[in-house]
Amino acid sequence: MAKLIISKEIIVNVDELQRQSSINASSHIRYVDVLKTSEESEPVDFICPSGLAILCCLPLGICAMLAADTAIKSRASGDHDKARKKNTVALVLIVVALVIGSSGLLIYLSHI
Repeated sequence: MAKLIISKEIIVNVDELQRQSSINASSHIRYVDVLKTSEESEPVDFICPSGLAILCCLPLGICAMLAADTAIKSRASGDHDKARKKNTVALVLIVVALVIGSSGLLIYLSHI
């Protein structure tokens, strides 16, 4: 063990500092690996929101359900890019169905 005496009050253990810096470097690498895996996480599932879209606008809701189902099957086969694209399609269809359904409900309620 190498010791470096700088003054009477400060004693620096060089071996301990080197070991701690190597531990910190390896923990930093692990943290970066965790960040990479979180960026490449699996796509989300839009089956439940597409069920709500079916209640708002039947044709668009069914199309959203089919797109979400295709995304689930693509994710299960490991094709995450295709799953993300199909999830985007499903999300757009869900939003359009919700807008059409809510505007139709507002128009209906305004005429009562």
